[in-house]
Amino acid sequence: MLNTLRSKQKSILWFLVIIITPAFIIWGAGSGGREKASPGIVAKLNGEKITYQEFYPVYTASYEKMVKFYENYMGVVSKEQKESIHKQAAGEAVSQLINNHLLLAYAKKAGLSVTADDIKDVLRQYDVFKTDGVFDETKWQTWITNVPADKMAEIEESFSREILARKALDYMRDTITVSDQEIRDYYLANNLRLSFTYAGTELGNFASGIVYDDEALKPFYEIKKENFRVPAKVSLEYVALSPENIIDDYNVSEKEAAAYFEKNRDAYERDDEVNVEYVKVRVSDYMDDVYVSGAEIGKYYNEHIDQFNAGKRIAFKYFKINASGLSGFDISETDKKAYYESHKEDFKVAETARARHILFSFKAGMSDEEKQAAFKQAGEVMERAKNGEDFAALAREFSQGPTREKGGDLGYFEKGDMVKEFDEAVFGKMKAGDIYGPVETRYGYHVIKLEDLSPEHYADLEEASVQNTIVKAVEEKKRAAALAEKENDIRNLMQKGTRIEEIASLVGADLKKSPLLTEDEFRHKISPSKQIVREAYALTPGMTAGPVNTGKEIILVGVTRAQDDYVTPLSDSKVREKITQELKTEKAFKKAQAVAERYRSGFEAAGADAFADKAKEYGMVPFQTGFFEGTYNSFVPGFGYDRNFKRMAFSLKYDSISSAVRTQDGYTVMRLLEKRSGYLPKYQEVKTKVIEDIKLNSAYKDLYKIARTIRSEGLKGEIGEGTAAKYKLQAVKTGLFARNELPAFLTNTVNPETLNDLAERMFDAKKGYVLKPFNAGAGYYIIKIAGSEESYIRPFDEVKPDITALYINEKAREAAYESLKKTAPVTVRGVDVGKSFEGFSSDNLKEIAEAAGNESTYIESGNRIYFINNIKIDDNVLTEMSEEEYKAAGEELRNTKYQEHLGSWLQKTREKSKIAVYID
Repeated sequence: MLNTLRSKQKSILWFLVIIITPAFIIWGAGSGGREKASPGIVAKLNGEKITYQEFYPVYTASYEKMVKFYENYMGVVSKEQKESIHKQAAGEAVSQLINNHLLLAYAKKAGLSVTADDIKDVLRQYDVFKTDGVFDETKWQTWITNVPADKMAEIEESFSREILARKALDYMRDTITVSDQEIRDYYLANNLRLSFTYAGTELGNFASGIVYDDEALKPFYEIKKENFRVPAKVSLEYVALSPENIIDDYNVSEKEAAAYFEKNRDAYERDDEVNVEYVKVRVSDYMDDVYVSGAEIGKYYNEHIDQFNAGKRIAFKYFKINASGLSGFDISETDKKAYYESHKEDFKVAETARARHILFSFKAGMSDEEKQAAFKQAGEVMERAKNGEDFAALAREFSQGPTREKGGDLGYFEKGDMVKEFDEAVFGKMKAGDIYGPVETRYGYHVIKLEDLSPEHYADLEEASVQNTIVKAVEEKKRAAALAEKENDIRNLMQKGTRIEEIASLVGADLKKSPLLTEDEFRHKISPSKQIVREAYALTPGMTAGPVNTGKEIILVGVTRAQDDYVTPLSDSKVREKITQELKTEKAFKKAQAVAERYRSGFEAAGADAFADKAKEYGMVPFQTGFFEGTYNSFVPGFGYDRNFKRMAFSLKYDSISSAVRTQDGYTVMRLLEKRSGYLPKYQEVKTKVIEDIKLNSAYKDLYKIARTIRSEGLKGEIGEGTAAKYKLQAVKTGLFARNELPAFLTNTVNPETLNDLAERMFDAKKGYVLKPFNAGAGYYIIKIAGSEESYIRPFDEVKPDITALYINEKAREAAYESLKKTAPVTVRGVDVGKSFEGFSSDNLKEIAEAAGNESTYIESGNRIYFINNIKIDDNVLTEMSEEEYKAAGEELRNTKYQEHLGSWLQKTREKSKIAVYID
């Protein structure tokens, strides 16, 4: 077809080919100096092959683009990140090629074709074929003459595919039509103007006239009381178990470590690394050389005044009654028995067993013959055990499992903890002392000896651990009841109008006074309770907040005086000290930067090879970092994890000097000494890391079994001191929290799906229950439900201030609505919905437009309420529309419909097509 483009074969003008290639690489053909892929198929689409030759240029373009993006964003890209990018780029490339083939099939079905002139028209656009910006036929003919026939055929095919695909897109776009009405509706929607009448008023104008008493508030409370529901809450006691807790229990021999390294050598291969030589100008050397004037401090204070605004401050008189101070409770045997009977399920001990096993493990790729040999050996070893040989000794000799050195001892475990086949054998087919097997699981063949079997039962009331648990629980319950009784006494006294001073005296509490405090200071000095803080800082002098029962204490506060938006004055020594230090530090950094830039100029003039000698001339000691990777978590001696330093180091060339780089403690100038990639260290270089990895792997394998043992101990009472010391466990307690207030140790370590399931189990469990250990990435948490509170609605007396505010607000709004209907309205026309208008935001205007079909609507903006009616869409925008605006709106609408149609067409066509992808 394109013989007119060819003549004799001569040496190719490669630079022209390289320049042209990017034009068609997105359509998956191209050559451009890359070696062709080995024969193979990436995918099939309706029987048509998509080859690696097609795939590689598209994949490469996508991969390099992604890597460049990450390099610009993060400085460097790790080996693991590149692997992830590779998978993403490969997937996108395959998807792009499939879409392209679908378009080409569409083009053929539509009878579209490509001519020689089509290709020539595309090539005319390249500057290499132009002289002074105009297409040059001579350059064109020279290129045609020098390109070999096979290469020209490849280029023609590539451009033909690109042009045909573009024609398919243009043809598809030409099928999209828009009617006059569609254009008018589209233009109207995007240039909406309204006309309406409105009346507005301040809500506050009606609040002061609202009359209320308890008789009015109580029915209102009944309607709104769900607003004051306190959700169910639990508190936890938990321990975290990680491999590091037990890593010291493992010994690794030199021989074992060396063998592990040889087997896993590739795991220690290092990514791109650099070694740089640097000098550092420390900011601390210039702190004494800078001076900060009073004027500078004052200017900084005025420009950053918001930093020193401590917010509202209030002074209080208050008292607290601590639950811990309530004691002397008589706990009778009847109390204990009643608690035991009502919480009996909490004392249920699951069926447990202790067993040993000898494991003949399955290896990857194990043949049937090898499995039969393992089964035979397992049977022979089992017979030896049954004939009286020591089971533990046999386990140490033959077992291929992690418990080998412990004689196969699995410790105690509950029914359901082990894999199904193992579990069924132990709990369904054996009794204490039995040897059974071989049992096949996914791990291999097991020969099992059951050492002990304990059926499911309830712990006896007389057991010391049960007694301790019950005494603590009953005592806590009685303490809570006593605290609630105190709270009720305080409320009764308040309802009688008793002053806070008298209440404190009557309930035996010490009344204290505080200076003016911010909310943050209140939390630290008086109480962290969110409820009392919220109530206290909503009051004015003379009012009282509380009592609030936090479960640990009761607190009642009265406001003595208040101060709004307290700004800490410049005269405060801490303020002046903070500003002075900040200004001095910034001035010292500027001095250090100037010195570093001066050094850089000298280094650059002397050349990179003279870096060390020039540094000595400046009286500085040059240092070397040694090789380090540029990953986010890589550590650089002397600079830690500083990203600025790493980014600059990895951008250096061998003959260049860096600019002055700001780091945490000054400015640094550096040069590149050496760069390497894919370095495989020797064993001695990574010996410490290898040994640590082996220990961590061993620890992690044993971790869940240990976690189960700890949990079993917790179910029987408290985790013993010996267990806590052995596994370095530190129990942590949380306060009460609701379902939507999960503590950070969970939200920061557990994925959302698992977290949701875990939360359900926590809030369904009873107090004292220990949840099954759950994996938190690097280890396990063993959680006990320490306390719980049922959901309840806060009583009227407790929420009276909130109910009052809600009542006043609602009644004021009703009064405002009625008033607005009688207010003379204002008429506005041609209001642009895309802009704000007087007191209306753009969102307010859009809301008004949506109500155009209604008789009227109310709009609230800030503290103002508007009554809107007579809403009309202003059709005048259509009559005022110019011909250019009409054409532009039509083009925009057509493009929008085209994009939607193309996306829908691709999706539907792909769904109907037979697609097979052969790469990951």
